[in-house]
Amino acid sequence: MSSTKNPIESTDISLLTEQINYPVAPNTIEEEDIFLKNVEKYVFEKNKELHSKSKLENLTLREITENLYKVLYDIIDDIANIKFNEDNFSDKNINRKWWEKYMELLEKIIKIVLIPERAFYVGVVIVLIAFSLYFIDLTN
Repeated sequence: MSSTKNPIESTDISLLTEQINYPVAPNTIEEEDIFLKNVEKYVFEKNKELHSKSKLENLTLREITENLYKVLYDIIDDIANIKFNEDNFSDKNINRKWWEKYMELLEKIIKIVLIPERAFYVGVVIVLIAFSLYFIDLTN
């Protein structure tokens, strides 16, 4: 037989008992039920605290700038991997209007830029560009 610890006797339970203000680890079934209810209440409160803040509030300025650079690199990389004219002489391309290939390219770029994880950082870049254009206009 392997010597595995009973989860009630583990050190994790003693940490939980300190965190939920429960004096000792439970010994009887009734104490264990009370303990589990307290643990569930504790976990519920911690999850409520964690999810009450948005992800943006949990990020530091350094993480935001690092993510901004990563997202910009990913966007540039994805745009560079777009196939522009796969086959110029196919029947589909010959019968198209001249602007349709550019509209298709623009649609692909918009799809790349507006991926939900990237949308915040694209907004940050647009705001930075707007501020820089505003200050450039002020100096004229």
